[in-house]
Amino acid sequence: MQDALFWHIYGIFFCSIIITGFSSGWRSMIIFVITFLVPDTLKFLYH
Repeated sequence: MQDALFWHIYGIFFCSIIITGFSSGWRSMIIFVITFLVPDTLKFLYH
């Protein structure tokens, strides 16, 4: 149940990233992705 909620939130998150990327340019989108995903990924890997 918690995993389903997690993926639902991430789905919304990625859709907003894609929309933001197309409207404001790829460079800012990449920075946005790195800023949000790197800490979460590290937190997940070294849980």
